[in-house]
Formats: sequence, C-alpha cells, structure tokens
Amino acid sequence: MVGEWSLSIRQEGQTVEANPPSPVPQQIWYRSCWHIGFVLAGISYVLLAGEGFPPHPWGLLWLLTPLTLTGVASLTQRSRRIQAASWSAIALFLAQGLTLFIPQSRLIGLGIATVLMFLNSRYLRQTVAAAITIGFALSFLAAWLWQGIPGLPPLSVADWYLVGAIAIVGLWLLRASLIPQSGDLAALYAQASEVWAIVLSGTELGFLTLHITQSYIELIPSSWQYLTASILIGGAICFRCWRSFTDVGVYGISWAIELAIANTIVLQNGSSLTLATANIILALLTLFLTDWWFARLERDTGELVETRHGASRDALEILPLIYALIGISLRWTYFTPYTGLLTLGAALTGIGVGRRRLSWKGITYLSLAGISIAWYELVIYQMLQADGGNPGDGFTILGVVATAIAVIYRVLAWFWRSRDRSQFLNLSITEIKITAHIHWAIASFLMVLAAGMSVLTTPNLRTIGLAISWILAIYALLQGRTRGQQRQLSPSSANLWIYAGLTEVAATGVYARLTWTQLSIFDPWRGVMACLFAIALFQLPWRRWGWNDKPWQHYAIISPLLTVCLNYQTLSSINLLAVAGFYAWVANRQSNLRWTYLSLFFVDWAIWRVLVDQQLTEPLWYAAIIGGSCLYIAQIDPELRLSRKRQTRHYLRLLGSSIICLAAFFFPQNTGLIPGIISLVAIFAGLGLRIRAFLMVGTATFVLTVFYQLVVLSFDYPFSKWVVGLIAGIIFISIAANFEQRREQILGIFQNWANQWREWE
Repeated sequence: MVGEWSLSIRQEGQTVEANPPSPVPQQIWYRSCWHIGFVLAGISYVLLAGEGFPPHPWGLLWLLTPLTLTGVASLTQRSRRIQAASWSAIALFLAQGLTLFIPQSRLIGLGIATVLMFLNSRYLRQTVAAAITIGFALSFLAAWLWQGIPGLPPLSVADWYLVGAIAIVGLWLLRASLIPQSGDLAALYAQASEVWAIVLSGTELGFLTLHITQSYIELIPSSWQYLTASILIGGAICFRCWRSFTDVGVYGISWAIELAIANTIVLQNGSSLTLATANIILALLTLFLTDWWFARLERDTGELVETRHGASRDALEILPLIYALIGISLRWTYFTPYTGLLTLGAALTGIGVGRRRLSWKGITYLSLAGISIAWYELVIYQMLQADGGNPGDGFTILGVVATAIAVIYRVLAWFWRSRDRSQFLNLSITEIKITAHIHWAIASFLMVLAAGMSVLTTPNLRTIGLAISWILAIYALLQGRTRGQQRQLSPSSANLWIYAGLTEVAATGVYARLTWTQLSIFDPWRGVMACLFAIALFQLPWRRWGWNDKPWQHYAIISPLLTVCLNYQTLSSINLLAVAGFYAWVANRQSNLRWTYLSLFFVDWAIWRVLVDQQLTEPLWYAAIIGGSCLYIAQIDPELRLSRKRQTRHYLRLLGSSIICLAAFFFPQNTGLIPGIISLVAIFAGLGLRIRAFLMVGTATFVLTVFYQLVVLSFDYPFSKWVVGLIAGIIFISIAANFEQRREQILGIFQNWANQWREWE
C-alpha cells in the first residue's frame, strides 16, 4: 500500500499532454498504483478488524494509511493534494475503530490523528477540517484524563463536568487569540473553535440542567464542581459576547446563571421554593437592569438601538419574563404565607415586560390577573390558618380585596386622565377602567355569596360587609354619573350603572336585615318604608346633580312592587294600602291614570285580606271586589274612552255589573231584598248615567229576582198563586186595551226611547 502510493507520486511530477494520441502505458501504470493502494488499504483494514473485540494492538500499523495519504498530499499537485488529504481524514476516522478501545494504543491513535489532521487542514483549507482537528485534540485530552494522570486521583462524574467547562473556556480563548492573526488557516481554526465551544456549551448546559433536576428531587447529590462548571460556562459565553451580544449568547448566559443559582441553593440544602424565590428576584432585577440599559443606550444614541445591539434586544426584553415563568412553575406545588408574594413578583415582571411592546399587551392582561390572584392567595392562606370561622366572613374578606383592587384601578384611571394621559403601562385608560369594573363585579358576586351564607349563621364581619356593600353601590352610582366625565357615557351605559348601583343599595338593605336581627322591628313597616324610599328617589333632583333622572324614577316605581313580591306573606293591610297610595301618587305625578290599576290591585288585596281575617265567606263581598275593579277600569281607562273602543268598554261594564248582580241573585235569596236593591241601584245608575250596561244588567237581574220570588211564593203559599195570577191577568188585559187605544202614542214613545238608547254609553 505504501509502495503503491509512493509510485503514484511520480505521475504527478511528470508533464502529460493535453490530448495524447494514445494512452501512455507509463501513465496508466502510475494511475493504477493510486487505486491499488486503496484496495490494499481496505484489505488490511478488514484483516486487522477481523481479530475480534477489542481489536489487537497491531491496529496501530494501519495508521500508516492516513500517514501515507498525508505524505502524498504534501508531495503532489493541488488536485491530487485535496483528494489525498480528504481520504487521509476519512482514514483517520476509520483508524480510531482499531485503536480507540485499546488503552495502550488509544492515546497514540488520537495523538497521530490530531497531528495528521492539522497537516491535512493546511491542504484542505476548510472549516470542517479545522473542526475535525480540534475534535481529535479534545478527544486526545479526554482520553489522557480518562486513563489518569500519574499522581492524581481518577476523575469523577462531577470532575468531568468541570473539565468540560475548562475546555469551553479554552476554546473561547483560542478563538480570541486567533482572531487578530492574519491568514486563512487562523480564521478557519477560530471559526472551528467557536463551533466546538457552542456545541459543548449547549451540551454541557443541557446535562447540567438534567443533573440539577435530579438533585432537587433527591435522586443524586450535588457538588461544587457543578457550580464551578456553570460559572465557567457563563463567564466564557459572556467573554465571547462581550463586544456584540446575540440572542443565543443572552440565553446562554441566562441559562448558566440559572444553573449557578440552582446549584448554589441545592448545596445549601435549599428547596425548589427557594429557587423559585431566587428566580422571581432575578426576574425583577433583570427587568430593572434591562430598562436601565435600554434607557442609557437610547439616551446616548437618541433612538431605539436596532443595529449593534438590535439582535439581542428581543432576547433581553423577554428574559425577565422567562425567569418569572420558571419561578412560577417551581412554586406551583407550594402554598405558604409568602407564595402569594412570588405570584405578585411574577405579575409585576409581566407588566414590566408587556409595556415594552404594543403587541405584548396580552402579557399585561395576564399580569393584571396575576396581581389579583396574588392578593387573593395571600388572603386565602391567612383565612385557612384561622380556626373555625364563618363562611360568610371569608367571602366578605375576599370581597374587601376585590373592592380595594377595583377602587385602586378606578382611582388610577381618574388620576391618569386628569393629567391628560391616554395610556399607562401599555394600557389605555378605558382598559384600566374595564379592569376596575371586572373587580367590582367580582366583589359584588362575593358579597352576594356572603349574604347567602348569612341566612344560616350570623357573620362576625357584618359591619365591614355593610361598608363594602355601600362602597360597591357608590362605585356603580358614580360610574353612572354623566356630568364631569371627560368622555361622555352613552345613555344606555349610564342607565345600566345606575340600575346596578340601586340594586346594590337594595341588596345592602337585604344584607343588613339578614345580619342584624335587631332590624326585625321594622319588618311590619317594610311596605311603608319602601314607599318612602321610592318617593325620595322620585323627588330628588338627580339631573341637577349630574345623573339621568329616568333610571332613578323607574327604580322608585318598581321598588315597592319588589318589596311586596318578596314579602307578600308577611305584609299587613296597612303596607298594602301604603303601596296603593304610592302608585296613586305616581299616577298623579305622571298624569297617567293607569298607574292606579296597581293601586286598585293592592286595595283589593287589602280588602280581600280583611274579609279573610274576619271570616266573611259571603261570595257577594268577593264578587263586589272583582266586579268593582272591572267597572273602575272601564270608567277611567283613557283608551276605552275612544269611540273605536266603546264596544270593549260596554263589554267590560257588562262583565263587572254582571259579576255583582248575578252573585247577589244566586247567593242571598232568602227574601230577594238584596238582589232587588242591587238591581234597582243598577237600573237607576243606568238611567241616571245613561249607561246601557247598567240598565240592561239591572233590569235583567230585577226581572229574574221578581220571577224567582213569585215562584217561591207560589210554592210556599198556594193560595197566593191564584191571587197573583188574577192580578197578572187584569194587568195584561189593561195593557192590551190601552195599547189598542194608544197605539200611535206608545209607538212614538218607544221610537223616542230607541233613539235616546243609541246615544247612551
């Protein structure tokens, strides 16, 4: 093999014609020597590898193959030189399979490979060749340390991490020393050393991360070597990126700092909660430093730095958030008096990061939620530590927190708007107000739960609960005030806030009654108090004070009705009459008689209750209530007075008068006196008021009553039947005789009466 390749060198030293007329035997012979050399090299490799595992020390002899190829490369022209150097590099890799697993020959093989590859890289002039050379050199040093240095103990696993960190530092120093030198070879080795340093840094940081994870779950112990390795790697990356930071460099340094802190904590027997705390502190510190750094650069340059430091700006801006997320993930399983502060720190970091870019507003939203969660977490932990306690008190305390947050945000929005600012921390004033409104809604819901719990047990924080309820009500009412708003609210939004505030006021009253049993003395006067409250709402000059008065009046109108609906079983007749009087007052104020329908309803309810309390079961009383209500509606309803509604009004009068008269006819029939009187009253009312319904129903009832009494009289007193019949016959004969004599006069009277009948209501 050596001889064949040596002979092939002569071919390269001779001059060959460009287009020889026929192949020259001598040239063919020299070229065949080159190929035969490869055949012999392959056969020898197979024979040496066939000795079994581990390979035989005679494998060192095959190093003659790359050595000879390197010699050929040094003695031939460029075309054959690159080819020979490339095959030499391949042969060096193959040779390691014969020497790497033999302790006696491992160092020799790697050492020769390093020297030969250095020579080959001079011919190849490629970064890959330089990288292979550095790789063989690193492998040689690793094998030397693996075999052990006389006088030193064998390296442990932790020592190997330290060795790797030292190698990374050496590679960065090698690069730094080669950069100033001239020549292509120095540039190639500088670039190759940088590639190896990056690969080794990422690999060792990954293994260090795996190790520290296992250390925190107490699978393997830690030692100072891991800490030192993390510091060395971080320092090496910082040394490399000192003049020009990149995203990879920033993340690499941050990764190394994280590992150094984690190793320091685990060496001090700290927990993952301690590491979480350190990460939150580091996040806030990084946020402060990056803000200071960007402010300084912008002050020096007068604009955002996007050239020299532009590549690392995004990385530096998002770096504090990464530390915060690591801290939150590490403290996830812990719940202590201070974990809420960690959540708060992470949320503040998120706000600081989110304000840097308009597109990062989502981070700000999540951070605002994190601030609220942090306060709730702090409060909930303290509540859980207390023995016993009332659930209503717990909801009250959470309501206090939500109310405080809502008020703070709302005051912040007002203060910032008063300074003519449109944004704060990348949030508009409207968004801050919406955040305050959300917490107001949460606080209101929590106070509803607190009031619900108060039904079962009396809370201890009822005074605070009432104060918070009033604050929530005032918050909503102030939000609905349109005067003084720099940006006017829409009428519908302002009205909704007023309704919400008044509902809070009503809910506060309910909560006060549930928690203060002493207020039960006012229970008999609920309806009266609701009416007085409603009159006050209706009368006060809300528009002059900056509110729209319609919601106040609407709520005033509906509040007594709601009071009756919620307390219908316990309200007395006096309360019902008070409510009836209130709606009569509303009808007068608004000049709308239809409001008196509610008054009529409550008056009927009060009368009905009196009848029931007095055990008056006579149906005529109840019929009078129903029929009288129908007649009242028919009489005062403005729409029924229209000409097109006269028929409906007539039917309603027929219904009301029929209910009263028929009830009088069917039930009190002892003497017929009551139905007779009622029917005569209806007849005279019809004649006097010129209302057909009264006359028709009264006449029909009177006739039915007379007929019924005659039938009763004939059955009870048989002789009277003949007397009645005789009198009736005489009357009918007299009528018939007079009718024939005064036909024209009677017909005229009937015609005149019919004409007048048409004019009646």
